Amino acid sequence: MVIEVELHTQGLLFDRRPADVIVAVDVSERQHAERELRRRSQDLARSNADLEQFASVAAHDLQEPLRMIDGHLHVILNNHSQGLGPRARQHLAFVVDAAARLRDMVRGVLVYARVPAHAAAFAPVDSAAAAWEALGFLRHAVDQSGASVSIVDLPKVNADFNQLRQLFQNLIGNAIKFAGGARPEVALRAEPWTDGCWRFTVSDQGIGIPAHQRERVFGLFQRLDNQIDGCGIGLATCRRIVERHGGRIWIEDGDHGTTVTFTLPGPTVVAKQAHAAESGGDYRA
Repeated sequence: MVIEVELHTQGLLFDRRPADVIVAVDVSERQHAERELRRRSQDLARSNADLEQFASVAAHDLQEPLRMIDGHLHVILNNHSQGLGPRARQHLAFVVDAAARLRDMVRGVLVYARVPAHAAAFAPVDSAAAAWEALGFLRHAVDQSGASVSIVDLPKVNADFNQLRQLFQNLIGNAIKFAGGARPEVALRAEPWTDGCWRFTVSDQGIGIPAHQRERVFGLFQRLDNQIDGCGIGLATCRRIVERHGGRIWIEDGDHGTTVTFTLPGPTVVAKQAHAAESGGDYRA
């Protein structure tokens, strides 16, 4: 049987003569627990990597047959439905709609899977530029709804530009989608937060989210209103992006509309992290 020990020494005077006290501490259980923790962490990292790869490959490979199904359904509906009765045409329209929803879900899973679970080294980026680019991707939704989107005083942050753009696109898109029939009014703002971080808010005057549902909506495939198009992946992707950047995301309390708040590290955080790494220390935002 092998016992792992740590030796601690302390110099002192004993009977007016120099002496050393040596203490041996049995650390066998602690070392075993640390090895088990490392093993489990490695297994978890491997499982996460496998899951990300599976989701990405599965979603990518599903897109082509879905495109074929959707294309052939439209051909049948547009060119060969004259001989069908009203009920048959209605059922065919249901199938077309279901195929479109499945296509959107697969695309959402692919976007979600492409956000790695592990943090990486980020560079300072202009969050305003990412927000305006996101708004460009949403131009059709903005024009169709007549939405008013205000982007005010956004800072530089440490981020992956494309993921930051996706984050803004999802949040602004949700605010437009859930306006409740009124003209959407969306405001995107930021203010300094703690430890060199920034606190962003995306606010709207839409239908709002009940307090007891505000955590649930960040789960995969969670939808609060089945009457509104969507696959329930957007906010889950937002959480994954924010947490990958070392931040947090939540929904503020309020009686009207919805305010989604999230934090991101500012440029000074990278310098502190680099200094901590060089000195052998640890820094967390």
